[in-house]
Amino acid sequence: MAGPSPGKIPLEAIVELISGSRKEQIDAEVYLHIKGWSRALVTHIDVESPKLNSIITEPRQGFYARCIYKPSTLFIIALQAIRPCVIRIQENMVFPRVFRSSGMTWCYIGGKDGGIYVGLRKEFIERFEDVARRVWGVEPR
Repeated sequence: MAGPSPGKIPLEAIVELISGSRKEQIDAEVYLHIKGWSRALVTHIDVESPKLNSIITEPRQGFYARCIYKPSTLFIIALQAIRPCVIRIQENMVFPRVFRSSGMTWCYIGGKDGGIYVGLRKEFIERFEDVARRVWGVEPR
């Protein structure tokens, strides 16, 4: 796990894995990682928990997934995960500013040492970067 570093904004988020009727809350650190900081090539969401590498995807592996968004929650339908499941990420400060309504899109789930990252479409990346700029003064580079 990389943990905090410049350009990684910690988010108070709840991460849950849903498989059938089973729900498992994961102890994870969630960051908004801004492009150009700490080796980020694009703005994305980091979900850091070593447990995710054995459940979702191994480091340097990845897949596209369907993503349902609501103003405070992302539901990522990870059918190609090691253990197929829905990843639920709930966050109440930044997500409502980015996901202003409910809808569906695609995202990319990539594995990294100590967790996963979630890459979203350009329209959402631009909104995340705008929030980072206005709230924390972090400019993408």
